Amino acid sequence: MPEADAPVLPEELLGKVVATEFSAGRVAVPACSRLRRQIGLMLAHSDRLRSLALRWHAWRFRSSNANSDLSVQEVSLG
Repeated sequence: MPEADAPVLPEELLGKVVATEFSAGRVAVPACSRLRRQIGLMLAHSDRLRSLALRWHAWRFRSSNANSDLSVQEVSLG
């Protein structure tokens, strides 16, 4: 992240991601606003800030999964 990627030729591009699909549904990729771009640049250039953001995200992901009901259910196939 701190360094730019190597240049890519137009012929090497396969497409643009506009949404992702999960078993629960489809999620559109949000537009890159000025605020999102600034946050991305800050995370790209600050190891400490990036580390804190990743830790916060992992903590938030763990706490949200702890509250979800993921119990095993019996399924009848016949």
